[in-house]
Amino acid sequence: MYNFIKEFFLFLSHINKIHKIYYASYTVALIFANTLNMSLMYFYGKLIDRMTAKTSFSRHVWVYGGILFGTFIFFRAWSVINIFIRNKARGIIYRKTFVASLLADNDDSAIFSHDIENASQLFLDFVYTLPAEIIAFLVVFVFLIIHSQFIMLFYLASFVLFFIISYAREKNVVPLYYQAQKQFYALMAKTENFLSGSVDLTLNRKHDWAREKLVNDLGDYNEQFKTYKKKSICIKIISQSNNYMAYFIALVVSLSLFLNGYYTFGVCVVIIEYAKSMNDSLSWVYADMNELMDYTAHLQRINTRIREKEIVVNNYISSANRGDLFLKADNLSFAYERKLFDDISFILRKGDMLALRGRSGAGKSTLLSIVANKIPLQNGAITVYGQRKIGILDQTPYLFNRTIRENLLLAHKNVPDSELEKALKQVGLDVSLDVAIGESGKNISGGQRTRLALARLIIQNPDIVLLDEPTTGINKKNREFIIQFLINFLKDKASIITSHENDVLSIASSQIII
Repeated sequence: MYNFIKEFFLFLSHINKIHKIYYASYTVALIFANTLNMSLMYFYGKLIDRMTAKTSFSRHVWVYGGILFGTFIFFRAWSVINIFIRNKARGIIYRKTFVASLLADNDDSAIFSHDIENASQLFLDFVYTLPAEIIAFLVVFVFLIIHSQFIMLFYLASFVLFFIISYAREKNVVPLYYQAQKQFYALMAKTENFLSGSVDLTLNRKHDWAREKLVNDLGDYNEQFKTYKKKSICIKIISQSNNYMAYFIALVVSLSLFLNGYYTFGVCVVIIEYAKSMNDSLSWVYADMNELMDYTAHLQRINTRIREKEIVVNNYISSANRGDLFLKADNLSFAYERKLFDDISFILRKGDMLALRGRSGAGKSTLLSIVANKIPLQNGAITVYGQRKIGILDQTPYLFNRTIRENLLLAHKNVPDSELEKALKQVGLDVSLDVAIGESGKNISGGQRTRLALARLIIQNPDIVLLDEPTTGINKKNREFIIQFLINFLKDKASIITSHENDVLSIASSQIII
């Protein structure tokens, strides 16, 4: 729940101040209205006792009717207003995300069709009724302390069990939803790639291969989502059983005490109604909390995308104020099925070369992807100072079934052939720009694919360079050439390097072991 609260308040920070004031006012008003609504049950009990005793009860009828009518009008009016405000707030988030996507040159459409549509539900009633439900729950608790300590203690035990169940769900069920969402985003990205490369698929008669890949990925996503739903339903059944058991005990105890003369009929009815209200409140709070935790993945993607724009535009800090400071990472941690790394911090200035060391699977590539904003940040903070371009060389750089020229021009569209040839020469690649490299670069060697990706980095000319195994597939002789190239290329940049080769890591000015 902590992760949701953190992401939710960051999400709210993106909307206008007037909308924030509205939602804060709405939350406070709901607490007042819900507390007033709970008092209806108390007046209801008083009314029954006066009717039973055949005493005057007209004043109680008017109070009961007035509160009932007032709370009904309040909830209806605010619900209608909420629909209008929600559309306004959703439009703000959509525009900010769209602008951030343009600035980051990111065409991931799933964030609009999937994440924003889900996250915009958070502008409706159920989020802001949660504090009111909790306050109303406490009001009932006070009444039960006065009239029935046994029922109160039983509900207290039920409440403790409720939090244990919620904690178990957050630890064992919610991560399954995160994994399913990641598979969904990967499936969307692969589909878009196949659609954009449909000409290549036709030329190479790979339509069946592409279809099989998508069907397999869709099957994996469905299986993951089914596992999440099954476990979620099991947890829900346990929680509902806990709630109904508490209500049944309250019903039996209150009726027994009434029949034995300890309670008036009005008090008995109030206790039963309050027990039902507590049962409903626990069910609603449980459902709301579970649903809120499921929104965390969507909020993270939206906040990360908008933060890309804020880093470039809103949080611009001139180098005159920060010297040669390029990037700062504070307390980074990441877990996927298991914890990969924890509490990683570093600073990159102009000319810094940071080496990441660690065993295979320790999370070095994941850390680079987080810095490159390819994977959402889970915990910690990354600050980029100034308008710094970030370039990354993956272990398996993606190359299109086009010519070398076209693959280089992906980094920058308007570059003359002379500059492209110069970049190839810098990485020791003596090939024609018109050579077709084939699907995924199958017509050239692994070392040539790596050097072609390095040449593409030269064309891109980023300020911050992330290199994941930059000598993959390169023989010893050419590796020495590439190492010397890296020394010259990175001297005026900030860079992070991962490698299993000591001679590559030896050029770094500092290192972190993860």
